[in-house]
Amino acid sequence: MDRRVARRRFVAGTARIRQLAVRRFATWLTAGGEFHADSFPGVKAPRYEPPLVEPFTDAELRALIATCAVPDEHARPEDTLNDRRDEAIIRLMFETAIRSGEL
Repeated sequence: MDRRVARRRFVAGTARIRQLAVRRFATWLTAGGEFHADSFPGVKAPRYEPPLVEPFTDAELRALIATCAVPDEHARPEDTLNDRRDEAIIRLMFETAIRSGEL
């Protein structure tokens, strides 16, 4: 096993997700006759409270969108398209409160 992975510490949310996945797999094995009982009796999932994330201020949002300003007339076409794409993504995320994983 890679040493970096072995030393890495996971937050409670990661541990909770992984334990849930193993529990579901064990349930599937039990339904298929491979297990005969609950393999996690009395083991509770770690308590996880997601951190509160402060929203961007109006000034921060304006500054973020300003970084996507269309470059000068000598820019390559793909630079202009990338800037417009990035601005559209930022505006979509701000206006709809969509999470990055849902984009």
